[in-house]
Amino acid sequence: MSIERSSDASWRVDGRERADLSGCEEIDLSITPFCNTLALLRFGAPPGGAGELTTLYVQFPDLSLTSSRQRYEQTGPTEFLYVDLGLYSGFTAKLTVDADGFVRNYEKLFVRIDDMS
Repeated sequence: MSIERSSDASWRVDGRERADLSGCEEIDLSITPFCNTLALLRFGAPPGGAGELTTLYVQFPDLSLTSSRQRYEQTGPTEFLYVDLGLYSGFTAKLTVDADGFVRNYEKLFVRIDDMS
């Protein structure tokens, strides 16, 4: 599967325009917290504040695509609360980032390996 974003915030999947994904601001791959880092960097983390965005959510392993609304709220110098407002509405998780804004810990789902000492 090939996913491309045009300069006008539209998306193409395998060369075809996907109007249902228009307006998605970032991609979010369900198998990695790295995409949360992309979202946080939009809000200037760290330090930052809060913000909402719509993502193109890629579910693994079936590779289904949908748009999903997300909110990030800074709760400490390196801590954020992730709130799903879309596909998994009501899901929340604490995120901890390093000095560069990369997610180190995504509560209950991911821990960066170099932090498992």
